[in-house]
Amino acid sequence: MKRTTIVTGALVLALLAGGAWMLRPRPVPVELGTVTRGPLAEGVDAEAKTRVRERYVVQAPFAGRVARMAWREGDRVARGAIVARIDPLPQNAAVAQALAQIEALREQQAGVETLRPKSEAIAQAQAAVAASEASASAARERVAQARAAYEQAQRDERRTSELERSGYESRARVEAARLAVVAAERTLHASDASARAAEAQIRAASAVLAETRAKRSDPEYLKRMYAAEIESIRAQLRELEDRAARTVIRAPVSGTILRVVERSEQVVAAGAPLLEIGDPRRLEIVCDVLSQDAVRMHPGDPIAIVRGADDRHPRARVRTIEPAGYTKISALGIEEQRVNVIGAFLDDPGALGDGYRLEVRITTWSSASVVRVPSSALFRCEDAWCVFVDDAGTARRRIVRIGRQSDAESEVLGGLAPGMRVILRPSDRVTEGTRVR
Repeated sequence: MKRTTIVTGALVLALLAGGAWMLRPRPVPVELGTVTRGPLAEGVDAEAKTRVRERYVVQAPFAGRVARMAWREGDRVARGAIVARIDPLPQNAAVAQALAQIEALREQQAGVETLRPKSEAIAQAQAAVAASEASASAARERVAQARAAYEQAQRDERRTSELERSGYESRARVEAARLAVVAAERTLHASDASARAAEAQIRAASAVLAETRAKRSDPEYLKRMYAAEIESIRAQLRELEDRAARTVIRAPVSGTILRVVERSEQVVAAGAPLLEIGDPRRLEIVCDVLSQDAVRMHPGDPIAIVRGADDRHPRARVRTIEPAGYTKISALGIEEQRVNVIGAFLDDPGALGDGYRLEVRITTWSSASVVRVPSSALFRCEDAWCVFVDDAGTARRRIVRIGRQSDAESEVLGGLAPGMRVILRPSDRVTEGTRVR
C-alpha cells in the first residue's frame, strides 16, 4: 500500500512537471547580430552618366546649303581636316556684286569733278557784282544831284512868287519857276528809281556769285558721300570674303566624331550644329544629386561605381560641385532641387563611353575604426534610439547614442560595446525580459 502511494505521488509530480513545462512561455525565435569595431563610411547613392570632358560642337558659320556628310560616328579626325562644306556659289556671287558696286561708286566719284564750276565763272560773277556796285554808286550820285536841283527849284519858285506879289516880277516868270519845280521833282523820282534798280542788280549779282561758289564746294560733299558709301560696301565685302573663305569647315581639334547631326545634304541656318568632336578617352562623371546631399560633399570625396556598363569598377573622385542647382520633377511627380556633381576618373574607364549610365556612391565621411551596430537592430523608443541585447537568452532593452550611419551599419557613441549580441529587426513579440533563441 505504501509502495503504491509512492508510485502514485511520483506520477502526479511527473504529470505536474510535464504540464508546467508544456505551459511555460516558449522562447521567441530571433535573428542576432554582433556589435563590432571596424571601418564605416557615410555616403550618397546617385544615378550618373559619363560624358566627354571637352566637347566641341562644329556649327555652320552662316546660312547655306551643306553638302552630304562623309563622316561617321567613331571616325578619327585631325585638327584642320575638312569636316563639312557649304555651297560657295552664293557667297562668291555676293563678293562679285560688292566689287561691282564699289567700282560703280568710284566712277561716280570721279565724275563729280565735271560738276565743279570753272574759275572763270567765279571771276565773271565777281566782275558782275563789281559792275553792279559801280552802277549803284553812280545812280546814288544822280539821286543826290536831282534832290539838290529839286530843292533849288523850290527856293526859286518861292522867291519869284514873293516878287510877283510885290509887283516886281511878271506872272510868266512865276509860272516858269513852278514848271521848273515840277520838272526837278520828276527828275528826282526817276533818279531814285534808277538807284533802286541798281541796288537790285547788286543783290542779283551777289546771289549769282554765292551760287557759283556753292556749286564749287558741293562736289566735295558729294565726294565725301561717295567715299563713305564705298567704305560701307568694303566692310560688307570683308565679311562676304570671310564667309567665302569659310565655306570649307575644318575640325577645331583632333579627336573622334561623337555625333553627326544630319548626314544628308540640307539647308541650315547660321549657328546650326553639324557634328560634335571630342576625345572619348577623357571622360568625366556627372552625378545628379539632391541639393541637401550636395552640401555634404567636397572636392576629393571618393566616388565608387556600384553598377556600370561592365564588371569593372574604376575609381573616381569628386572634381567639382556646380554652384547652381536646377529643378527636376521626380518619377513620383515631386518637384526637387538637384545639383550636378562632376567626378574625375582615377583609373582607366575601360569600355565606358560618352553618355553611359552608372550607379555610383559618393562617400561624404569615413573612419577606419568605430564601434558599429547593424542598423536593422535600431528602433525608436520615445526620443532616443534603442536595441534589444541578447542577455543569455533574454532580451534586454538598451538606450544607445548613434552617430554616423551607412546603409547597413551605424556608429555607436555609447550604450554598446564590441562583442555584444543584438536582435535584428525585433518584432512586437520581443519586449523587455522576453526569452529568445
